[in-house]
Amino acid sequence: RKYYYEGRPYHGEIEKEAMQLEGKVRITNGDDSDSHEMRQLKVCVEKSLTHWDGMTNANATEIWTYLRDKWLERGVHEHASIASFNKLMLELMTMDEGNMDVEWLSFAIQAQTDELRHTQIAFHYANCFHNVWRMRSADMQLTTTSLQWQVFAPGPLPSHNLTIGLKHARDVAQIIVDGCFHETISALLLAQEVHNIRQCEMALPSDDPMKWLLLRLSDDVLAIANDELHHSIFAWMLFWKFSQNSEWRSAFHSSLLDPLWWNTLLFHAKFNTLSVLPPSSVTVLQCYGVVDTFQTQLVVTHAVQYIFPSLLSSLRNSHNLTVFRHTLTNTLQLYPLSSQCAI
Repeated sequence: RKYYYEGRPYHGEIEKEAMQLEGKVRITNGDDSDSHEMRQLKVCVEKSLTHWDGMTNANATEIWTYLRDKWLERGVHEHASIASFNKLMLELMTMDEGNMDVEWLSFAIQAQTDELRHTQIAFHYANCFHNVWRMRSADMQLTTTSLQWQVFAPGPLPSHNLTIGLKHARDVAQIIVDGCFHETISALLLAQEVHNIRQCEMALPSDDPMKWLLLRLSDDVLAIANDELHHSIFAWMLFWKFSQNSEWRSAFHSSLLDPLWWNTLLFHAKFNTLSVLPPSSVTVLQCYGVVDTFQTQLVVTHAVQYIFPSLLSSLRNSHNLTVFRHTLTNTLQLYPLSSQCAI
């Protein structure tokens, strides 16, 4: 059966995702492995392939393509977030009559730096999964020069319209509310990724080459998860700050009550591209951290039913930022809901 995206046919979700990335990703021939870190990562990925030697070529191609596209999509999203945080920083500078505390601006600057690092990590993994598998399927070694290394890199940053001053409080409110919801969900899903990787890694013998890659992958995903958690806390703190000002409160509360936010969250809880893959592929992908449909539903539903109501209640009742921040750090913990054990 054929499906259509912007009038163009596609046959599955993986192909659709590749079409959606067009214009957001550049592909060049070369090698992005100049750094010691990247060389190590390539070796880890290549060694891990021996763990799946019994897999059919078609099944392996499907899995490695999915992992490549997953990290490409993450890289594009993280890259776009650099521009979003830069826009937010500039808008914060114009609010509060230009007297925005430098601490708030420093949070936004740090978030941009975090997103840049996340972009680099994501594209490193995308390039490794893509090229090492290409070489392996062509029966070539990493030292082979006859098959050029294809390098994925971010395309141009998205453009934004800058909103200035109090009259655009609603526009800024939508950005911050989006951060509250989606950064929180993102951190929780990443925590579940770390749990999936560690469950697989701990079951492997110490001399299994796959273990090297999973330890590295777990550390990188956990670092991203911690950063996303800090971004979530930053967004909630901004929400609290602006809720204290009567001129801004109505704009923020109307954004919060917009049913679009809740419908979007619940939609993501019900849809996951893993549903189009065979069960055997899902099992393998979970070893690399991919969160399945059930886990996604569990995370989003828990956030909508428990975490967000708790934080919104505290937001209404806390008249001191220190108290509200304490509530945030206690409520927003990185743990996979399937185990209820903190990472």
